[in-house]
Amino acid sequence: MAKYVFYTATGQSLAQVAKASVDGFVGETDLFRIHLFYQPDVNWLRSNEAAFNTEKLEAVIQSNKTGKRSIVFAVAKFMSQKDLTAKKVEFCQLPYAVHRIMGA
Repeated sequence: MAKYVFYTATGQSLAQVAKASVDGFVGETDLFRIHLFYQPDVNWLRSNEAAFNTEKLEAVIQSNKTGKRSIVFAVAKFMSQKDLTAKKVEFCQLPYAVHRIMGA
């Protein structure tokens, strides 16, 4: 999933996925840092824990030492895009098809 969202966001292939971390960091390009909040568990994907929230936002901001724009993929978010844009974060919702593929 990480390689797929990285390619979708950047048009570039991801050779190696970063180690799992609190901020969901997957990899970066010259312009962007890509983050993914995902677990291959239907119950987790349907829970509030899977949503991008202020705690996850703070982790993304704290890990961004380069000042690049961050693109975050998750099943939902609990804040407005206007607030995220002010913090150089763009949210991309994972498609509901992820649930169907997993048999939910």
